[in-house]
Amino acid sequence: MLYKQALLPTPPQISDLYGFFILLNFLLETAAHILMHVEPLEVYSDDSNFAVVRPPGRNYRGAVVQGDSLATLCRNAIRVSGHPKAAGIPRESQHAMQNLANSLINRMLRCQSVLDAHGIDYPHVHAISEADRVDFDS
Repeated sequence: MLYKQALLPTPPQISDLYGFFILLNFLLETAAHILMHVEPLEVYSDDSNFAVVRPPGRNYRGAVVQGDSLATLCRNAIRVSGHPKAAGIPRESQHAMQNLANSLINRMLRCQSVLDAHGIDYPHVHAISEADRVDFDS
């Protein structure tokens, strides 16, 4: 695997058990800095906002959804899920709306978490948060 080069501190010297634990802590913290790797990827379409790829080790192809597009899908799902009880929407449809919104939110939260770990700004202005989850049962 090829790794993005990161500016890493010089490891401490091991001269005793205490030094070993310092080194172990250093290695654990450094592992978080190994941020990105490059792998071959089967690309079936690289159309903007409509890419279709197959990552290594996967049997099925997948659609790539850009972060800003995913954030828009999340916001739309949250908005549509806004007032289903007042609109007289059947219970099973409410659960389908809740599952759709929360599935998109899960993906967006994961995307934001990865971007945070890499020190990369979000491609969307307003972050999605746990508070955005849809819960018709409460």
